[in-house]
Amino acid sequence: MKSAMLGVMLVVVMLGAAAFAYAERDWHAGIHERVVHAKERIERGIRDGSLTHHEAKRLHGEFDRILGDIDRMKAEGRLTPHDKERIHHALDKLEGDISKLKHNDERRH
Repeated sequence: MKSAMLGVMLVVVMLGAAAFAYAERDWHAGIHERVVHAKERIERGIRDGSLTHHEAKRLHGEFDRILGDIDRMKAEGRLTPHDKERIHHALDKLEGDISKLKHNDERRH
């Protein structure tokens, strides 16, 4: 009985580790780099004055929502193709918003 329980527990742990590995692989398959790049662009815009405080706050909110979505999706074990598509679409929108706000006529004083 104890060995059967131990076997079941071992299988559960192994399945959990496999699910985590899938999620990590997905995370490193381009999404992570895009997230880092977007964060760097926002921070650079703050430093060089091309983003106002209000614009940076808005972009940080959008960025944080994307990270929250990614965390929820990863918690389920792996990112499905649909999840990846949604993340990439959200990152496309964020990148467009960053570009639009960095190149408008408003400047930080």
